[in-house]
Amino acid sequence: MIDTQRLYQYFQKSENRVYTDTRKIEQGKPGLFFALSGDHFNGNRFASQAIEKGCPYAIIDDPVYQNGDQTILVDDCLKSLQAVASYHRQHMGAKIIAITGSNGKTTTKEILHAVLCTTYQVVATQGNYNNHIGVPLTLLRIEPGHDYAIVEIGTNSHGEIRFLSELADPDYGLITSIGKAHLEGLGSIAGVAKEKLSLFDYLVEKDATVFHQSSNTWMQKYFEAKSYPERIVYDSNDGADYSISVKEQFPSISATISSQGKEYDLHSDLFGQHNLLNISAACCIGRHLHVPIEDCLHAVNSLRLSNNRTEKLEWKGGQIYLDAYNANPSSVKEVVTAFSDTDLDQKWLILGDMYELGPDEIEEHQGIVDLLTQSSWAKVVLVGELFGQANRPDSFLHFKDFSSCQEWFQLATVENAHILIKASRGMALERLVV
Repeated sequence: MIDTQRLYQYFQKSENRVYTDTRKIEQGKPGLFFALSGDHFNGNRFASQAIEKGCPYAIIDDPVYQNGDQTILVDDCLKSLQAVASYHRQHMGAKIIAITGSNGKTTTKEILHAVLCTTYQVVATQGNYNNHIGVPLTLLRIEPGHDYAIVEIGTNSHGEIRFLSELADPDYGLITSIGKAHLEGLGSIAGVAKEKLSLFDYLVEKDATVFHQSSNTWMQKYFEAKSYPERIVYDSNDGADYSISVKEQFPSISATISSQGKEYDLHSDLFGQHNLLNISAACCIGRHLHVPIEDCLHAVNSLRLSNNRTEKLEWKGGQIYLDAYNANPSSVKEVVTAFSDTDLDQKWLILGDMYELGPDEIEEHQGIVDLLTQSSWAKVVLVGELFGQANRPDSFLHFKDFSSCQEWFQLATVENAHILIKASRGMALERLVV
């Protein structure tokens, strides 16, 4: 079968562009098509369509679909994509910054991208394309002029982060957090920690620089038994050469940054203690890479996130805090705790089920309900079958599914209310405010 170097030549002949979905092929922008297949579809079936749409070559792994010199047969399309991406990474000059964590990795990536773009040419993972397909696609977007590539790395099973670390071969690494996420695949919080810390395992082996939250117990334990000079710690109130004095966390973050005898204002559209930690992580890396503190803060203050991550919007006279892209017990506790500590009037919570928690899913949902009872809320709304199995106060509303909640919410009087919406991706609770 064809070797990686030859495949890479096809990539170069295809204007260093890759497609895996014929629906996304842009007219006048040819690329190398990889016919990736899944449990419910056969990508080889679309090879001819990709060529008809302008792709000079299509990589296939089923000889049935071979049709002329433009279809290139390989043993496995996915492995070929990964091999070409690894080869490309090694031939580009950009330094790789890998980011993983139970919570905050995508938001931190977006903040860091904004920070570094003030000084450097930077490419970053699009959206949350952080798996065995998304990581190679990110690597293949690196161009000769890029100084840095920010690569988000996700996982839901053991060994995935190590594999993706070897693929991306990062020069720097950040673990934003270690918490209760993907317990169905990783088994326990200890399993989550081991998987996340495998990024550090890889980086320590090559004497690369790592960044981590100073107060995270799992990361503290990891470095207790080893003296590793190439690590830089930060927390929600400080970084490598700055300190943060917080004034407000909701409805936005307001703080004063002190650095080298000077003070600067931080006014971020993001909200909550968890995002303050994400900002500190991004600024810590930025300062280490010689981005002036003024530029770091200008980037943070100017950033507006979308895609249902810490978005703020007005709806029928109420203020919506939309953080509904995903959820796990750790992230829900963080944002709920921060929200409860505010002096805002008329605080509502709308929380949907958290998925991929394995056999402890009911216990984890009960833990969230118990946490909610420790604070005062104008209204608590729980959505989904898992929250439905938790013991809850009579004052808490529960809807078994999105449709029934939506029907209620459309008729609810929300004027002057402050409403936090959070749930796992499968609940898609952002549909409440469309």
